[in-house]
Amino acid sequence: MDIVYAKFREAIRRYFLSRTKSFEEADELTQIVFLRLLNSQTLPAVHNPRGYIFTVARNLLLTVRKRAAREQRYFVSLTDQELEDKLSTSRLLSVDDSSSEVDKQCFINALREWPAAQRTAWKLHYIDGLRYEQTADKMGINVHTVHKYISKAMVCVRAHFDAGPDSNVE
Repeated sequence: MDIVYAKFREAIRRYFLSRTKSFEEADELTQIVFLRLLNSQTLPAVHNPRGYIFTVARNLLLTVRKRAAREQRYFVSLTDQELEDKLSTSRLLSVDDSSSEVDKQCFINALREWPAAQRTAWKLHYIDGLRYEQTADKMGINVHTVHKYISKAMVCVRAHFDAGPDSNVE
């Protein structure tokens, strides 16, 4: 397997890079291809290893694109007013005094900067009350990705709370 990896890694990485335009995504997909090959018992019996490896890569890319399309179908883009209404009635931020209003504004400022997938994961988990597993199923992603989205969201929220409600943190 080491020989196969050394021989095809760069070609597979270039294949993914030409299609994704992202070094990180190309590296991740390349790793997944070789993990799949490592778990597969058919490679020694393959007559055309290059063709087989690129077929695995193409199929992985199709799967990733289908998953992204499925995620997009479930993304919920709330208007700022809808978001504020949901936050006012949610268990996370209730407006009882002026400090809670400042907290809500800091949170809304942070939320506006999140990517759609991150917003959706947060909304499904915290507003709709779904567990991480249910959120992952609804979005068509894995549970680890939901954890990642919500963790990134909380880092962004902390930065906004540290900076205050009127700042624009990037």
